[in-house]
Amino acid sequence: MSSKRNPGPEYPDLIELAEWHEANIASLKIYKERVFEATVNPSLTILSKFRGLQDEEIHETFDLIEDEVKKLFQFSILSVTEGNIRKDFFDRINDAANKDTVSKKYRKLYDKAGSPEKARVIKLQSLLDIWKLTFTAQKTKDKIGQYKTNLHFRHWMAHGRYYPLGFHANYEPRKIARECEEIIRMIAQTKI
Repeated sequence: MSSKRNPGPEYPDLIELAEWHEANIASLKIYKERVFEATVNPSLTILSKFRGLQDEEIHETFDLIEDEVKKLFQFSILSVTEGNIRKDFFDRINDAANKDTVSKKYRKLYDKAGSPEKARVIKLQSLLDIWKLTFTAQKTKDKIGQYKTNLHFRHWMAHGRYYPLGFHANYEPRKIARECEEIIRMIAQTKI
């Protein structure tokens, strides 16, 4: 059965990613202060794009940069979670010792795909639907549902942002990392 295996890379810890995000934001704030200092001390080295900006323009520019860093973080967290879910899928179909309900349903989905190549492109929604249908606890269903809602943002980021986003929960970094971490832990705990 090893031909089914799709190992992929190791994924970073989600809380660690949140810490990296916080470090990025802290660095931006330090650089913003330097840009303001350069308005009174032109000998300081800063990027040329910031030279000659008024205070309000500096604030606006850094607000835009911080917003973009936050979006990239959220995209990264959602993508890493997706990677973990997909890796779990291949781990379960590759290990016949997994007799739990999710593993059995995953194997049926894999068999339905017809080939390892087609199995690699099984929709994430299909994997998440198996989770929602398998577990009766409302809390579990809510976590999966929230993640599915946030995938609209992930798709928007991944596919060029050419259409209006509509609703998107603007999470704080640690909150989205914790929610996605809970999903990953929940998945790991169901293997028997």
